[in-house]
Amino acid sequence: LMLLMADELSHHEGYLRFETKTHEGYGVKPMMYENLLLAVRDTVRELLGTDWGEVYESAWEGRIAFLGQNIFSALSDNEAKAMGGSSQPSTPPGDSWPT
Repeated sequence: LMLLMADELSHHEGYLRFETKTHEGYGVKPMMYENLLLAVRDTVRELLGTDWGEVYESAWEGRIAFLGQNIFSALSDNEAKAMGGSSQPSTPPGDSWPT
């Protein structure tokens, strides 16, 4: 979740690869990352109530999409390393993610 607040992810790439690899061992599926991020967004939206607006909605959508791309990339890197080459993950994150 710290990645939601990070200004830039380039110095977190190793951490992201490590975490996605570790969580894969726990049975975490790619779509579960999206579900987590959406749940955090929905919780913040609920807490803000009437203060939530289009600016927040747009910012959260953009951030979730950005993180989705980076998580997908980390999953691809993990799978490629496991296969000894370059590959795309065999289990895509879902129909709508990453965008």
